[in-house]
Amino acid sequence: MPRTRVLLLVCLIAIVHAAAYIVYQQPDWDTQWTDQAGYKRLGEVLANTGQFTRYPDAPVFVPEVIRTPGYPAFVAAVYKVAGVGNHLAVASAQALVFAGLCVLVFFLTLRVAGERAATVAAIMAALFAPFPYYGALVVTELWTTLVATAAMLLCVRAAQDGRLRDFSLAGALFGATTLVRP
Repeated sequence: MPRTRVLLLVCLIAIVHAAAYIVYQQPDWDTQWTDQAGYKRLGEVLANTGQFTRYPDAPVFVPEVIRTPGYPAFVAAVYKVAGVGNHLAVASAQALVFAGLCVLVFFLTLRVAGERAATVAAIMAALFAPFPYYGALVVTELWTTLVATAAMLLCVRAAQDGRLRDFSLAGALFGATTLVRP
């Protein structure tokens, strides 16, 4: 099967899988996952004020010290486009992130094990339930995995091709990963 068709099939599997978890978890978005409240609040405040705090109305700036800013910045960007508090928009954006992750898995595996292994790895990633499960929630797991996988792909490419630019980009993405989840 041509590479383009493989990638389209992988993305379709990932999107359908993500959609199933969005439907499944939607009734529990506001009741079962209290960790989401922190990320939603940080995304909301960041979208509305540009400040990384849960307490924008405090008389003195109170910075967020528990969570890192990478994922709340992603949530804030989605909120800016689709409306603050729009959980469905965040879950839908993360469905696209999930599809992108599967594409990155394909290209990472292609570099180290060839076309057939890359196809199998990408399909397995698209079928791996924890990815869309957490993608339907406002939590860091999927976004962190995407950034770390992109960093790994650049690291492998740098090691194989020897380009300083790829080493630098890999380092920047590894650093960015720590801004998403320490």
